[in-house]
Amino acid sequence: MRQTHKFVIAALLAVGSAGAQQTPAKNVIFFLGDGAGISSLNAASIYGYGRPQALYLQRMPNLALADSSTAKEWVTDAAAAVTAIATGVKTRNGVVSQTATAVRDVRDGDNLKTIMEYAEERGLSTGIIANDDRTGVTIAAVAAFYAHHNNRQRSAEIFQQILNPKFGKGPDVVIGTGLKWISAESTKLGHNLDTEIPAKGYAYVHSLNEVKQLDPDKDRLIALFDDGDFDLNTAVEQAVTRLSRNPKGYFLVVFSDCHLGKAGKSLARIVELDKTVQAAAELHQKDTLVLMTADHSYDLRIKGESLVETAKGATSAQIASVISLEDQHTAEEVPVLAVGPCSNRARGFISNTDIFHIMMGALGWESYRQQARYPVSGDGGWDYITVDSEARRLYVSHETQVNVLDADTGKPIGVIADTPGVHGTAIASAQRHGFTSNGKEDKVSIFDLADLRLIRKVDVGKGPDGIYFDAASNRVFTNNHGSHDVSAIDAFTGEVVGTVKLDGDGEQAIAAANGLIYVNSENTSEVVAFDPKTLQVKSRFPVGVAKTPTGLAYDARSNRLFIACRNPPKMVVMDAANGKVAASLPIGTGADAAAYDADSKTIFVSNADGVLNLFRQKSADEYEALGPVMTQPSAKTMAFDTKTKRVYLPAADVDVIPAANASERPQRKIRPGSFAVLVLRPAQNPAPKL
Repeated sequence: MRQTHKFVIAALLAVGSAGAQQTPAKNVIFFLGDGAGISSLNAASIYGYGRPQALYLQRMPNLALADSSTAKEWVTDAAAAVTAIATGVKTRNGVVSQTATAVRDVRDGDNLKTIMEYAEERGLSTGIIANDDRTGVTIAAVAAFYAHHNNRQRSAEIFQQILNPKFGKGPDVVIGTGLKWISAESTKLGHNLDTEIPAKGYAYVHSLNEVKQLDPDKDRLIALFDDGDFDLNTAVEQAVTRLSRNPKGYFLVVFSDCHLGKAGKSLARIVELDKTVQAAAELHQKDTLVLMTADHSYDLRIKGESLVETAKGATSAQIASVISLEDQHTAEEVPVLAVGPCSNRARGFISNTDIFHIMMGALGWESYRQQARYPVSGDGGWDYITVDSEARRLYVSHETQVNVLDADTGKPIGVIADTPGVHGTAIASAQRHGFTSNGKEDKVSIFDLADLRLIRKVDVGKGPDGIYFDAASNRVFTNNHGSHDVSAIDAFTGEVVGTVKLDGDGEQAIAAANGLIYVNSENTSEVVAFDPKTLQVKSRFPVGVAKTPTGLAYDARSNRLFIACRNPPKMVVMDAANGKVAASLPIGTGADAAAYDADSKTIFVSNADGVLNLFRQKSADEYEALGPVMTQPSAKTMAFDTKTKRVYLPAADVDVIPAANASERPQRKIRPGSFAVLVLRPAQNPAPKL
């Protein structure tokens, strides 16, 4: 495990625990304006009203600016942008709610569960509205909420996922364009929508007027037509009337194509969208989060400081005639505007993936939420964090020392000094000794748990990294990256008693029910099991489906290993008896630690991209994602407190200084005063008084 300051990219967490104690939203109405970036909103206001900031959108109380880049590209398309919004995970252009391992028309990535699918699984009603002039309700900007595909252009296959969803029950209300296109593409694949849609229990109609004539109790309907200029506000009203019959609430996606290639029509669409957002907000904001954003910006702006057409007395037609319009997408941040319950989480500079967390948090669906933030003095790098649940202490590795904090208050208790390049801490409570792995001096410091006094240092293998105590053998082990082995230390005497020939760079390790220790070998992509008493390797299990395993957790009842891998980002479930891979699920990027709570059967994986993944174990070989929890970029390591069920994650803000030339690496600098330990608690539990 490399220390954090060596690779974390700069990021500023703007979406924190704001609104954590607010009443959750019952519903969400999510509006997406295609291409409706800041410059487009400015032009639409002047075009529509003859003055700046006249749109309701520009008066909404909560504003954030979201990075729109993808996992692979700086400039996004709608598929990648809305996948990030709908799932909380970035993918690549052209891919719809699958991981970035997908290649268009070549191979699938892992399917990423969307917030709409979470809503359906929780019993909410869902709906989509879209006015795209060709692909209609299968446009990627909408499809990313209900479908999973490696190619956004496969409209027929995407539409089939409304009728045959991979998760949930599919949207209840579908209103929008694309009738001719979707029907023709479906026919090519042998589908007859006229029979298939009613067979799935939907009313099937072909105009907004027909929707209005349906019985209001008809809450499963698909309306496909080709008039892109239908009344968007009426469509929203019809959808809400039906969806709101569900006492559990609803999740509605409304898409407006504001990127039409013609300035006047694009701006008119934004003005119409603005009025629709205002109507929805004024009617429903008491119990509904109303949120609007764009998938991307494009170069539409009013230009020319000396032109007659840009004078304040110019007409709308004059203004439209001098608007600069280039159809290509652009890379700048897009606005995120919100009102309603928990809407104040939309603030500052954020990632488009954070929009997912804003909505999940507003609905009260994030399993964990931030309870506190413990500041830690000093600006050096860090790696592992260890919690002593019984003594109520945190041991935070910190470049050349270990900061010891009270686990319940964050109050500093003391410092274990002179630990160059420290990676982690192991606690041997019965022996009253603690141990630190000092990576830059190839030693382990042994200290007194009572007063943190250094007892002695012992030489171990080269580059000690992960460190852990095994109660059965009363030994402490260090995973040595430089010598590719494991050193064993007697926890009573402090003497090195032997070496395990790991032949790999060990990361996180666990003690299993069979008495063996299992350790991830990062560079060989395998899990190695050894006997802590004889120090003999007993088995080597290739991870197979992923590489670079780092975090490792274990369930004794099912004898399952939970392996966090980086390439591709997966949580792999392995049978510890035979190395058989039972399941794999996508996770965030830069995974570096894992934990398992036997009481709730929950697996945790912390990632450098600012996401904590949670999974529920339904059976030995069946798992479900509980939805990622937003932490902070750089929060890659974690400690799970079995007593309080809290999760502790060290993190800091890290600035990247570009290299002077291509042959050099960029410098990374921790912002002074930003290093802290994030404290997350179960969302359903009241925050204890500290």
